[in-house]
Amino acid sequence: MVSAVRETGRRTIVAGEDGGRGIEFGMRLRALRKARGWSQEQLAMKSGFRVSRISLLECGHTNDPRASTLRRLAMALGCCIDELA
Repeated sequence: MVSAVRETGRRTIVAGEDGGRGIEFGMRLRALRKARGWSQEQLAMKSGFRVSRISLLECGHTNDPRASTLRRLAMALGCCIDELA
Protein backbone atom coordinates (compact mmCIF):
# COMPACT_ATOMS: atom_id res chain seq x y z
CA MET A 1 0.00 0.00 0.00
CA VAL A 2 1.20 3.51 -0.79
CA SER A 3 1.54 5.72 2.25
CA ALA A 4 2.81 8.95 0.70
CA VAL A 5 3.82 10.52 -2.58
CA ARG A 6 6.58 13.12 -2.74
CA GLU A 7 7.68 15.14 -5.74
CA THR A 8 11.38 15.79 -6.20
CA GLY A 9 13.25 17.67 -8.87
CA ARG A 10 14.04 14.45 -10.75
CA ARG A 11 11.31 11.95 -9.97
CA THR A 12 8.25 11.11 -7.96
CA ILE A 13 8.95 8.88 -4.99
CA VAL A 14 6.13 6.80 -3.63
CA ALA A 15 6.76 5.77 -0.05
CA GLY A 16 6.68 2.02 0.21
CA GLU A 17 7.41 1.32 -3.45
CA ASP A 18 11.02 0.36 -2.83
CA GLY A 19 10.25 -2.47 -0.44
CA GLY A 20 12.12 -0.66 2.34
CA ARG A 21 15.50 -0.43 0.56
CA GLY A 22 15.70 3.32 1.16
CA ILE A 23 15.04 2.85 4.84
CA GLU A 24 17.61 0.05 5.07
CA PHE A 25 20.20 2.25 3.33
CA GLY A 26 19.38 5.12 5.67
CA MET A 27 19.75 2.91 8.73
CA ARG A 28 23.17 1.70 7.55
CA LEU A 29 24.28 5.24 6.83
CA ARG A 30 23.13 6.45 10.25
CA ALA A 31 24.80 3.49 12.01
CA LEU A 32 28.12 4.13 10.23
CA ARG A 33 27.95 7.84 11.05
CA LYS A 34 27.12 7.25 14.70
CA ALA A 35 29.81 4.56 15.02
CA ARG A 36 32.30 7.32 14.24
CA GLY A 37 30.68 9.63 16.77
CA TRP A 38 29.77 12.16 14.07
CA SER A 39 26.79 14.45 13.82
CA GLN A 40 24.93 14.88 10.55
CA GLU A 41 26.67 18.24 10.27
CA GLN A 42 30.10 16.60 10.50
CA LEU A 43 29.25 14.00 7.85
CA ALA A 44 27.85 16.73 5.62
CA MET A 45 31.05 18.74 5.95
CA LYS A 46 33.29 15.73 5.24
CA SER A 47 31.21 14.49 2.28
CA GLY A 48 30.35 17.84 0.71
CA PHE A 49 26.58 17.35 1.04
CA ARG A 50 24.15 19.65 2.78
CA VAL A 51 22.88 18.57 6.18
CA SER A 52 19.37 18.39 4.73
CA ARG A 53 20.57 15.82 2.16
CA ILE A 54 22.17 13.66 4.86
CA SER A 55 18.94 13.83 6.84
CA LEU A 56 16.84 12.79 3.82
CA LEU A 57 19.17 9.89 3.06
CA GLU A 58 19.09 8.67 6.66
CA CYS A 59 15.30 8.89 6.80
CA GLY A 60 14.97 6.67 3.74
CA HIS A 61 13.69 9.31 1.34
CA THR A 62 15.64 7.81 -1.53
CA ASN A 63 15.40 4.25 -2.76
CA ASP A 64 18.32 4.33 -5.18
CA PRO A 65 21.19 6.67 -4.29
CA ARG A 66 23.48 7.49 -7.19
CA ALA A 67 26.87 5.80 -7.44
CA SER A 68 28.53 9.19 -7.01
CA THR A 69 26.59 9.73 -3.78
CA LEU A 70 27.67 6.34 -2.46
CA ARG A 71 31.31 7.06 -3.39
CA ARG A 72 31.32 10.42 -1.60
CA LEU A 73 29.73 8.99 1.52
CA ALA A 74 32.01 5.94 1.57
CA MET A 75 35.08 8.13 1.15
CA ALA A 76 33.99 10.45 3.94
CA LEU A 77 33.16 7.53 6.25
CA GLY A 78 36.28 5.56 5.34
CA CYS A 79 34.29 2.48 4.39
CA CYS A 80 33.53 0.39 1.31
CA ILE A 81 30.56 1.24 -0.89
CA ASP A 82 29.29 -2.27 -0.18
CA GLU A 83 28.85 -1.33 3.48
CA LEU A 84 26.42 1.41 2.42
CA ALA A 85 24.61 -0.18 -0.51
